[in-house]
Amino acid sequence: GDAIRREWAWRVKRGESLANLQAFRDFAQAEPR
Repeated sequence: GDAIRREWAWRVKRGESLANLQAFRDFAQAEPR
């Protein structure tokens, strides 16, 4: 969870497309806790 959120924030900072981030967020939310 945390590592994925950091990776996501890093991607946002680099200006990744929102389409890619949407798929990444779906993947992160599907991750078992």
